[in-house]
Amino acid sequence: MHKPCLLLTATIHCKDTPFIKRQDPEIRESDYRWAVEGWMGVEGYDTFLFCENSGADLSRLEKYAASINRFGHNLVFLSLKDNSRSSERGKGYGEMEIIRHAIERLKDRASDQMLVKVTGRYRARNAAHFFSQLPSMHGEIICSIGENLTFTDSRLFAISLGCARDHLLPRQEEINEFEHKYFEHALSDAVHETILAGGKWFPLPCDPSLYGFEGTDGTRFGFSPMARVRSKVKRFLARKIYSGIP
Repeated sequence: MHKPCLLLTATIHCKDTPFIKRQDPEIRESDYRWAVEGWMGVEGYDTFLFCENSGADLSRLEKYAASINRFGHNLVFLSLKDNSRSSERGKGYGEMEIIRHAIERLKDRASDQMLVKVTGRYRARNAAHFFSQLPSMHGEIICSIGENLTFTDSRLFAISLGCARDHLLPRQEEINEFEHKYFEHALSDAVHETILAGGKWFPLPCDPSLYGFEGTDGTRFGFSPMARVRSKVKRFLARKIYSGIP
């Protein structure tokens, strides 16, 4: 089985993208550097993709990643030159475009290879355990879903390249945050469509214990012990309810 690819999504220059308070490009690049440092210390995946959609110069981040790449990951840094539709439809639309661009870069990979997408300013305390468990999850899409199965946590999820092409990317035009139609809804719909097409969905194999910096409200999260406990309990209950996995 192929090792998964890891994708960090990013936007350094937000410009007039709505619903984002953390807009300073220097602060955002610093956030991404912090996240890159964390993920370079994790093994279990073969390719590290950092893809951002504001045309920013990524040379400093790429050089830094190469200097701490102790597990020899294949490093790919991609910068799109236009995120104008994000100002019209919200950051979730741009997120989908980033994923599309990254998957196009992986066009020669097998359709069953898994892509693990992570919001670019986040780390995961349980990343190593997550990647160790992922090979046993024989599904096309692996994520946490709630709100009556209509809203999916998109901060970290895994999806096969084939499933992404067939069921997720075609939903980009459905995203419009001004109409309260978010990326998380599109991802949830992709879960249902995958199942109806005969594929399999599973919840995350463990609580990734995410922590980092929120772009929407500009605050940090997941650093307090209580926050980590709440996250673990929530994930445990979800796995019991949806799959009966111990």
